[in-house]
Amino acid sequence: MSSKNRSANPDSRSAERIRRASLELFEEQTASTPVPKSHEKRAEARFSAYDLGQVRLVHGTTWSSDSPGIVVQVRDLSRHGLGVLHLNFVHVGTEMSVGLPTRSGGVEPVTAKVMRCVYLRKGLHEVGLKFDEPLDPGRFLVEAEKASADAEGVSGKVLWLCENRESRASARALMERVGADLVAAAEVDDAVERCRDVAIDAAVFDPGADLDGACAGLKALRDAGFGGAASAVLDVSFPEDEAKLLAAGFAGVSERPTTEAQMRDLLKDLLSGEGGGGGLLSTLWGDESLRPAVKEFVDSLSGRLDLMRMAASGSESAEVLQLAVDLTRSAASMGLAPLAEAGKRVVSLARGEDADLSGVTQEVDAIAALADSARAAIQSEGGA
Repeated sequence: MSSKNRSANPDSRSAERIRRASLELFEEQTASTPVPKSHEKRAEARFSAYDLGQVRLVHGTTWSSDSPGIVVQVRDLSRHGLGVLHLNFVHVGTEMSVGLPTRSGGVEPVTAKVMRCVYLRKGLHEVGLKFDEPLDPGRFLVEAEKASADAEGVSGKVLWLCENRESRASARALMERVGADLVAAAEVDDAVERCRDVAIDAAVFDPGADLDGACAGLKALRDAGFGGAASAVLDVSFPEDEAKLLAAGFAGVSERPTTEAQMRDLLKDLLSGEGGGGGLLSTLWGDESLRPAVKEFVDSLSGRLDLMRMAASGSESAEVLQLAVDLTRSAASMGLAPLAEAGKRVVSLARGEDADLSGVTQEVDAIAALADSARAAIQSEGGA
């Protein structure tokens, strides 16, 4: 190829140079050796967009496919801006337009202004552009659409009841990131007052080791008129703890959220109403074909527990054991793990030659409370 021909298509040589430089940079970053950037921290979600490939930046606010411009490699994309890699310096404040390839196969022209141009190395510059009008990254990137869907529905006023100041501060920061408004309270009396003053959409209890206090606190909120869903967060959780809280009307029990994603997951069901007003709902309830079996089992619990009480009062440990084993097996099969765990505790009391049935009545009462919670959950789902 002659020198004349080589110079006839400078765009192709520029595109190949930036493709190689961008690929080298991308491989280094993937290997955890990132090139220093001037914008490590951002308040909004920004998505890697190397897959969008190379696009043409055009000076001015009018873009067309045949407009002269500069070839750049797309690096990242957000609702308000675009990061690209370019082989030359671009002045801050320059008005540009660019055609971004959409997921549907088209090209969407957008206008933007250069906000920064940072030299990286080997002639490669990072150029940051701010869109004149915000756009939806999901139109261009699948990952952005998924992230947007995950973030939907997280808005509302959430009461966070915890006596620990650091816990309340952490909850406030995470809730602000996911879009929820925190209404903090250190004591139950404070929480009751907040519910009377503000329309609370959901409540989260952070009780530490005071589970009885959490149960009493939820009752106080209900008595004060709170009708939203409530959840509890625990640093250390045992099956019996979850059973106690569910029996008291909590919609769920989870570990303490320490990341934005965990907080979003915690609040999403509560604020969307999917958490209902609390209760122990079978994990199999979503399968309509299994709902009759679940309801039949829950309806049978009263009779099962009556038989268990009678057997315990007559010191019939073998009968108590058999009833407890049957209940445990059925509860686990019907997606009611807290009930199964409660049944296991009765099994442990009734097993062996030296079985001690003195604690059976108390455990049966706890199972009865869970049964009431399970019935209430089914009714709230329209399965009465």
